[in-house]
Amino acid sequence: MYLTNEEERAASGEMGEAIAAAYRILLAVGELLGARRLIRISSAHLSGVNYANIGDPGLEFLERFSSSARVSVPTTVNPCGADLYDPQPHVPRDFLERQRAIMDAYLRMGCSESFTCAPYELESNPPPGSHVSWAESSAAIFANSELGLITNRESGLSALAAAIAGKTPEGGMHLEENRRPGYALRVDPGALEHGYIDYQLVAYYAASRTSADVIAFVGLPRPPRSTIKLMAAAVGAAGPSSMFVFSDSVPPGVESESLGRDELARLREELVGRGPVDPRGSMAILGCPFYGPQELSRLGAELRGRRASPRLFVQVSRAVELAAREAAGEVRGSGATLLRCACYPLSPADEWLGASAVYADSVKAVHYLRKRGVNAYLRDAGEILRAFSHVT
Repeated sequence: MYLTNEEERAASGEMGEAIAAAYRILLAVGELLGARRLIRISSAHLSGVNYANIGDPGLEFLERFSSSARVSVPTTVNPCGADLYDPQPHVPRDFLERQRAIMDAYLRMGCSESFTCAPYELESNPPPGSHVSWAESSAAIFANSELGLITNRESGLSALAAAIAGKTPEGGMHLEENRRPGYALRVDPGALEHGYIDYQLVAYYAASRTSADVIAFVGLPRPPRSTIKLMAAAVGAAGPSSMFVFSDSVPPGVESESLGRDELARLREELVGRGPVDPRGSMAILGCPFYGPQELSRLGAELRGRRASPRLFVQVSRAVELAAREAAGEVRGSGATLLRCACYPLSPADEWLGASAVYADSVKAVHYLRKRGVNAYLRDAGEILRAFSHVT
């Protein structure tokens, strides 16, 4: 891979060991991608934040690395494993202490105090056409599919290296020829009987059927941005694809399949389950990916005049909470728990609370909860709200 004189000096250690380590990672990734050079990025988004995921080894690495490493581009980071701004009594103290140490390490490196899986909601949204380096699969897929940004699905380590160097290898999704569909799913619009829930199931199904970088949904009407956000999360949970597009026809020479009513009904039964939402001994999570200001405002309006269970958790970033203060106040005032900068689908919150089941309006949340052995079910947010709250 071609390096400029400045890049060679950085890689050789002349600018410090942290920068040299970052370049070693980028060169290794570039070799895997067959990249010819490094290109500048506008922003980075990092994963590897939740203590439940990275544990003590991750914490120890971050504390060592953050003693000298500094990011060189605007950098946001993924959610923590618990709300550190308003710690909940059910979270163990040692978990909170270690999670705070992880947060401090990222802040020490110059990252934004964002802690969100949806950095495009007020935090980081470069202009379309910008090259970025985003970890967090749902954010990277949403960036490519909806925002017009250009990024690979980075690992936490490669995104951190890119944030420090301000560059990424010019390979994978950064090349225009790799941003064309390699798989198409024909969908009967008449089979979509449950709105955004079914859109997520379609995305989840397609991603589980292919390793293509780009998926084309054929015959599927383009939904609102909030639904595309959930589709991106579903694709990221189910497979390795990095982008999807909506198309009127199957692109020439592209492998294609069809999804009809029967298969969609089977998926619905598998992930949604049967029977009404039962709040007894269970918990519910909304905002996976994190709600933006409009989603939080809609939820706040729906909870107005209702009394909700504290086991109804609503996930947002601090920036969104501040931008939609009135709605955040409505959520809190109802008795529901507003989780700031925390991701409960990837934390053992069900164990902390002794929850027998978890309900969520996101396929991604259900996927990762089930991977941990949790009884998790996909349900419409309205159904969850009716079960976990009542009119006062």
